Amino acid sequence: GEMADNGGGAEATPYDENAQIQVRFITKDSAVEVPAVPISVPMRLDSNGLSEIINALAEGGEEDDDLIEDEKDMDEGDSKTKLKRRFDFLIQGVFLRTTLAAYALQRRKANDPVDEKGLVIEYTEAMPPPQTGPTATHPDWVSALHSCAGSGDEESASDPVLSLVSGCYDGVVRLYDGPDSTKSKGLDSPSAVANTVAAHAKPIKAVIGFLPRKGNRNGTLLAASGSQDHTVRVWAREKGEGGQ
Repeated sequence: GEMADNGGGAEATPYDENAQIQVRFITKDSAVEVPAVPISVPMRLDSNGLSEIINALAEGGEEDDDLIEDEKDMDEGDSKTKLKRRFDFLIQGVFLRTTLAAYALQRRKANDPVDEKGLVIEYTEAMPPPQTGPTATHPDWVSALHSCAGSGDEESASDPVLSLVSGCYDGVVRLYDGPDSTKSKGLDSPSAVANTVAAHAKPIKAVIGFLPRKGNRNGTLLAASGSQDHTVRVWAREKGEGGQ
């Protein structure tokens, strides 16, 4: 049952790790939607344990003890508890970053106890953590960036082009060739400086790069830069070559 709330000045009593709480899962993603009916789950669960429940329910499982796995069990590498999808969970629009017990205790300390008979939890598929990519060091402030991607020809995407254009306070426009998706290394292939153009006498404040599509079979990249020297300059570079 629901524990009595302590007074504002007293320390709140922690929840027992075996305590249960009724929750109802909701989502905006119909691909992973599960029945929005109340189920009881242990308050020791964090997002990993809750993800295991969503995975099992999405496969048509029943809510039972086999679905209730805590993080310790899942870390042991048992194939039964290995997560197929990982989810993030929100309560009243705030991401859950602790166990349900720790969250409920925090709410109790704030004199705003959770409803242990009907806690609504929203879930969404978790995004993978960002990966560190190639680093391009500039001698001064980087004031503008723009990326452009395309095949260079609207009829064929067999020769993809990906480039990054940077503008710097040193007045130099730098063009970077991105990973070539047609090669086996794919996104693991590091970017490299393809061209540097001493474009302006004063700091650059804006850049844009684009690939004209119609009749652009040679992969020409156009870039424009604007500077505090009161000029806008346009640059063209054919694939694999320098050019202005």
